[in-house]
Amino acid sequence: SGCHIACADDSSMKLYNVTLSKNVVIRCDKGGKINITETYIGPGTFIAACNSIEIDRYCEIAEMVVIRDQNNRIDHCIFHDYSMAGVWLCLERSDSSENYALIDHNIFKNRAPGSGNGFETIRLGTSGESLTNSKSMVVQNLFENCDGEIETVSNKSSQNIIYKNIYTIFVCYGNS
Repeated sequence: SGCHIACADDSSMKLYNVTLSKNVVIRCDKGGKINITETYIGPGTFIAACNSIEIDRYCEIAEMVVIRDQNNRIDHCIFHDYSMAGVWLCLERSDSSENYALIDHNIFKNRAPGSGNGFETIRLGTSGESLTNSKSMVVQNLFENCDGEIETVSNKSSQNIIYKNIYTIFVCYGNS
């Protein structure tokens, strides 16, 4: 059961003010473009963009997002309350082409602590892609209580820009 939302080759689709949850898969075929605006992306939703996806303007996201291939943007969203194993926002490639992804002006908050590797908030690429160029940007995001693991943003590809992000870190000490 579940729902598959697909954008065919060389077409475009806009999802506006909807609730996506429980076994929803969103994908974009070659040349297609999807824009998701003012939408709740809840548990059970899987986003796999194959060419161009924009998630913007006040989307609320409580699920893992996997973005593949080129020219994707995620901006002005709130990612919150993620406690499952795995990377929260993952940027991948199906070949060695650059991603040119832009992840900007988002709020990531309340990433529960994990037990070991693989609990990053954002991962750019994979270990096998570390010597290839992604040319992606992670800029002006807020990371609050993102305690999944030591790497909040894991850079596993080359020629990326990670700039002007804010990380809230609470350090407490005392002797009683």
